[in-house]
Formats: sequence, structure tokens, C-alpha cells
Amino acid sequence: MSQLSDYIKQARTAGLSDTAITDELKKTGWDDLNITNGFAELSTGPEIVSAPLDIYQELASTGQSKTFWQKFKLPAIIGGAVVILGAGSYFAYAYYFNNPQRILQQAISNMSKVASGHVKFEATISEKIPESENSENGNFLDLFGVKNFSISMKGDGDYVAKADAYDYDGTITVSTKIFGTNISVDIEAKKIGEDYFIKIADSPLSQILGEEGFTSEWIKFNQESLKKMVEEEGSDISSFDINDEQIKMLQEAAKGYNYVKVDKNLGTEEVSGKKTLHYQMAFDKQGLKGYLNKVLDLVTAEIEELNQEDKELFYSIMAGYIDNTDITSEMWIGKSDKLIYRSVLNLQMPSFFGLTNAMGGIGDEIEGDNFANKQKRVELLNNSFSKAEKTMKFNITVDSTDFNKKVEIKEPTEAVDFVELFGSARSKSRDAKRIADIKQIMTALEMSYADLNGYPISGTPVILGKGNFSAIGNTGFAASTVAFTTIYMSQVPVNPVPGGSNYVYCSATTEQPNQCASSGESYIITFQLENTTGGLSTGQHRATSMGIE
Repeated sequence: MSQLSDYIKQARTAGLSDTAITDELKKTGWDDLNITNGFAELSTGPEIVSAPLDIYQELASTGQSKTFWQKFKLPAIIGGAVVILGAGSYFAYAYYFNNPQRILQQAISNMSKVASGHVKFEATISEKIPESENSENGNFLDLFGVKNFSISMKGDGDYVAKADAYDYDGTITVSTKIFGTNISVDIEAKKIGEDYFIKIADSPLSQILGEEGFTSEWIKFNQESLKKMVEEEGSDISSFDINDEQIKMLQEAAKGYNYVKVDKNLGTEEVSGKKTLHYQMAFDKQGLKGYLNKVLDLVTAEIEELNQEDKELFYSIMAGYIDNTDITSEMWIGKSDKLIYRSVLNLQMPSFFGLTNAMGGIGDEIEGDNFANKQKRVELLNNSFSKAEKTMKFNITVDSTDFNKKVEIKEPTEAVDFVELFGSARSKSRDAKRIADIKQIMTALEMSYADLNGYPISGTPVILGKGNFSAIGNTGFAASTVAFTTIYMSQVPVNPVPGGSNYVYCSATTEQPNQCASSGESYIITFQLENTTGGLSTGQHRATSMGIE
């Protein structure tokens, strides 16, 4: 006898009608098919109904109830209490352990406690490219005759839970077909503590990247080193950095929005050798929008580049996407251990390129006065979404196994530091620019020499590219080109940073070419290289009228 039919039997014994039992089961998430099967298992014999109070009332009408009730009052009360308590307890048990929504909540809680495991996934994003109505707002793929675009990813790997993150070791294959060419990239990835490791196998991407050492070997990096590298290049990304406090706030915010619920019980199914409960999920779009709006507020709170209008426009577009996206999802939860063994998510969304085309014509309309008019802005955006067909699809299937089994993630024996690799390539690029800058300055000085019958005179060293040494013309150096009748260099270049040093100029004599002097016979320009480049060694160099040394 199944658990469901056992409950029905006890509920009948407690005096509940079949209709009442059915109503209670539906309230706890049981579907019609399972309820019917439960009653079918008890189809032998009529419905059992216990009604002790009716019996007492009948006895009272015959004048026998007083003696009978006084004699059996205490046992009757105790027996009734036991029946009610038993039925109530069983109902609570059935509600708590068999209610799909509670099972989902328990599964999510159990997954957060898993120490390690193995995960395998497949994902695809595809888009049918709409025809562009005009070249100005058209997308580049349509202009090149591309009608369909898709990217697929497959991967699997092991993971280990840490205090506030996961370490992992896995592989990912990314494939696409565009312009009639199949492109596939195999990637190995590891995370150990704060360090990330990645290795890209030889593929057509190798030729595109073109960096020696960037493929076929492990590359190591971490968030702090990348942040430092970007800041050294002159960019401030501190406002885009999500700190631990913001992460905790996001996690707390998620608890307040219960936007995923069980929609239908699809029965039991075996997945990865485990008996699972198969559920169809439903998404509360309003709750999802509320949560994503909270995420947007937290993430963009310190980004000065985004004003309130930008944030509201971003949210309006995001909300439009959610409202106009068809979402289907399924989940397979272990019947005994309440762990998630498989999850599937399918999205059918408005075409990205179609929406871009539709919104291209209203760019000016959603600015200014119309932006302040929220109703007008929403009307314009909704109209754009209605024009964009739902031809963009995203599908992902995730299988999880080997929960809490021992996993050891080993650091690669040899790995190239990404910052050093990338920094080396960038520094070589800066050195090449320095040499090109100096040669261009030397050419401009030679042309100026013919007008001045000498080189610009400055007996003391000056920094080029600034102040009165920002341009070169027929009168030598100047702050701008306004006074020149002939311009040889409208803007004198400056040293690219980081690294190197300012380009410094002074005039000199031919007899003492290495010493500054108030003479137009020669000149000295000093600069510095970070690497051996173009036959020049690392360190300081000088350019004179005789060349670079």
C-alpha cells in the first residue's frame, strides 16, 4: 500500500469524506492523477465512516445514553483524541514531506550544504536574425547576410565548497557557426582559493588572439592582480567592484523574493541512478523583476557614470524582457535525499537584434521630456517589444551527481602569470609607440630646421608635448599651431604610461652632442624603453640629429 493510499485510509477512519480528503490533498500539491490512483488502491469495499457522536445521539433518543455515556465517556474521549491526533499528525507529515513547494525549499537548503560534487551542463543560445528595415538601424549580421546565429556550450567538472565560494576543476567546449565557418574552442578551467587557471586548446581562436603563449598552456590570474593591472593602465574600476558586503546584501535580498515555485508534479523518474520527483516550475515575474531591480540598485550604487535616468531606462528594458519572455523550467529532486539532480531552463525571448532595430528609431524619443513622462516611455518601450518577435532562445540543462564525495583539485605544475604575459605584450606595444613617436618628432625637427636654419633652442631640458612644447612648425616649438604658417606636428606625442619616462628635449652643439647648450646645431631627446625593442636595449636612450642611440 502506498503512502498516499495509507493516508486516505486513515483519513476515512477519522471521519473525513472522500470529497474532503481530495480537497485537502489538492491543497498540499497532489495532482488529480495521483489522487485517483490512491483511491483506486482502496477500491475494495465501501467508504468507511466513523461517527461516534451520531451513535450517542441515537442512544440518547431511546433513553439509554446517560448510563452508556457515563460508562464509556472517558474511553470515548481518549479514543477520539487519539484518532484526531493520529489523523492530524499524519496530515502534517504528508503536508510537510510530500508538499512539492516544501520539497523544493528543502532541496535548495540541502544543496547549500553540499560539500562537493560533479556537475555537467549543456547550454545553447540561438537567434533568428530579422531583416533590417534600414541600414542606419540595421544589425551588422543581417547586412552580411547572416540569417541564423547560435552558440552552444558543453562542460563538466568537479567542485568543492569553501567558506564563501567554490573551487572547481572542469572543461568547457564553446562552439558556433558564423559566416559558414564552424568554430570550436576547448577550455580547461580551475579555481583554487583566490587564483584562477585557464587553458585554451589550439583552435581558430589561437590565430585571432595571436599572442604567443596565450593558448595551449595554463594561464594564472586573480581578481586583485587584474584590478591592479587595469588601474596601472589608467582606468579606475573601483566603482564596478562588488565587495563582500554587497554580496551579502544580494544574498539577503534574494531571500525576500520567492519567485520560483512548483507548478505541477510530473511524477517520479530515475536520473543518474537515483529515484527522483519530477516537477514543472513556475516563475513569478513580478517577484523576479523586484529582485533584479534590487540587484541593479546594489550593483550600481557607486557607479558615478550611471545617472538615475540611465538606471531607470536599464530597468525598463530589463522589465520589458522579463514580461515578454516565455519561461519554462523543470527540476528533478531526489526522493530520499532531497537533492537536485537535474534542472532545465528554457527561455524564448524577444529578438535581441529585432529589439535593437525597433528601438533604433526611438532613441531620441525616450530621452529628455519623454523620459520624464514615465507613461510615455513605457508605451514606447512596449511598442518596441511588441515589434520584436520571440526568436531568441536560451536552453540549459544541468546534471549534478557524486554529492559529498572526496574531490581533490590540483594546481597546474606550470602556469604563466596573466598579468606578466599581458603586461609584457602591452609594454612591448608601448615601447614600439615610443620609438615611433621619437622618429616622428625627429622628422618634424628636420623640416623645421630648414625654416630656422637650425633646431629649436632650449639650453635647459624641457618636457615635450606640454606647455610651449606641444606643437612644431616653421617657428619651432609652440603651445599651439595658431602662429604657424607651416605645421610640421600639430600635437607632440607624450610618453605612454605606465612605464617609460617623459620625452625630454634640449638643444646642443655638434662638438658636445651629449650636453645641453643654447645652440641650434643639434639636439638631445631622452626617452626610456621597458623591453629590448627594435635593436634597442631596455633602459634610457637618446635621439640626436645623428640618429637614435
